[in-house]
Amino acid sequence: MPVHIALGLGAGIASALLFAVAGAGSVPAVLLMYLAPLPILIVALGWHHLVGLLALSVGAIAISVMMRPSAGLAFALGPALAGWALAWLALLRQRPGPVAPVASEGWLPAGHLLFWVGIGGALIGLGSLAAATGWDYERYRDALEQTAGALLRREMRGDRSAPLPETFGVAGAEFVQVLVALAPALLASMLTLILALNLWLAAKVVLISGRLLRPWPDVPSIRMPLGALGAVVAGLVFSQFQGFPGLVGTAVAGGLLMAFALQGLALVHDATRGRPARGLVLSLTYMLTLVLGYLFLPAFALVGMLDTALPIRRALRPPPPPPPPSRRI
Repeated sequence: MPVHIALGLGAGIASALLFAVAGAGSVPAVLLMYLAPLPILIVALGWHHLVGLLALSVGAIAISVMMRPSAGLAFALGPALAGWALAWLALLRQRPGPVAPVASEGWLPAGHLLFWVGIGGALIGLGSLAAATGWDYERYRDALEQTAGALLRREMRGDRSAPLPETFGVAGAEFVQVLVALAPALLASMLTLILALNLWLAAKVVLISGRLLRPWPDVPSIRMPLGALGAVVAGLVFSQFQGFPGLVGTAVAGGLLMAFALQGLALVHDATRGRPARGLVLSLTYMLTLVLGYLFLPAFALVGMLDTALPIRRALRPPPPPPPPSRRI
């Protein structure tokens, strides 16, 4: 028990320091902040979810003391809670039944985990946007319009008092409105990617240490449940509403579309297994994704949704080798 307490204290302080270092404002500091859920995930996956809960509490208290109580609350309800909840879900055992037989030894399937990663990214994005503007929708829109306008003028090297420049053939004011409308989805998708990377990295560390309680899943074969498609459709429908219901819908759609994009990338890994050009295909895929992510990620999201809706993996996998010729005696 003292070891578990020490681990919870150490992980909480480490997570708090990773979160607080973002105040430096540099690019390395921001990258370190993205790893804030990692210590909580490691102790929760490797020891017990209650150790992760202790780390969450210690980190929130430490940030409240180092910075301010509102920052501690944002940490607790944001990356810390998401990390702890994902670890708890990863170690959740399913009861066997006719709907969910014990095909994966009773553990929650990795596709369901990916679904909750998308939901977690959406919730963190919503919480940060709402907390920054005091849950005032008009204040939120004004702040986002000013920020988007300032970034646009900076990119175009324009004066702050000058009118917004035209961008991609679109009037500056209209382009800012598009950015404001897409901001919750873009933030949720980025946070979903960060959560997925943190979960994968933490599980790898715990697996190498020999403390991972569940078997390592076959990541290329990951496939989200059909309900994830319904959640995306619901998010897109709600995104047409005004006010915070529209923000919620946009964020949920953005987080789950990034999760489906990750599933689409996994499908590429799965479909190229055993093929001679696998290395070249994967290298080109990731290179083009990094260079043209705004084009390839929506395409992979569509592939991921088709993968959930249709049994396309069986058609994409290479055929089995022919049986050996029979020998006559």
